[in-house]
Amino acid sequence: MGDLIINNMEDKELSEKDNKKDLPFITKNQKIITVLLLVILVIILTVYLCLEYICTPYNVVGCSMNPTIYEGQKVYISKIHRDPIVGDIIAFISPRTATAPRKQVIKRVIAVEGDEILFFEDRLIVNYSDRTRKEFCLTYTQYCMLTSLLPRQYHTLRENQYFAIGDNSLNSFDCRNYGPIYKSDIMGIMVGLK
Repeated sequence: MGDLIINNMEDKELSEKDNKKDLPFITKNQKIITVLLLVILVIILTVYLCLEYICTPYNVVGCSMNPTIYEGQKVYISKIHRDPIVGDIIAFISPRTATAPRKQVIKRVIAVEGDEILFFEDRLIVNYSDRTRKEFCLTYTQYCMLTSLLPRQYHTLRENQYFAIGDNSLNSFDCRNYGPIYKSDIMGIMVGLK
């Protein structure tokens, strides 16, 4: 019986040594490749997250922002900046109208919360009684749209409301057609142009 136990122990020791030799091992080159693949994966993930949640490029379609931005140009929208001031160019989701579905658009902010808007048949005036007064053209169709959307021809923008129009004001479908937009519709502020 003693011999059998010793032989079993020897067999066990030999089989463990054989198993160690048969185990796959990672070479130095394989370690380097693995680390490089992980680094590349982290870089790709970081770039994706930055483009998705921090700064996103968009191709411009249409001529409503001429001559500032032309069709086919690429704009970069900062998604972390969503508190525009007058003069900022913003990307937002336009409200649905009877003639147009909701879509992503880019326009310039002309009025922010607290600003006053007064409109007539041919013009829109921001801050009528203030020294920052600015006038913009208004077509009869836009006048009719605003009249149906706003209770009076004199309107003060409420909290988180903005009014934005295209720089090519004679050829732009904007807040003059669908009224003020809300902060929740703003995707971000333009930070770059290519």
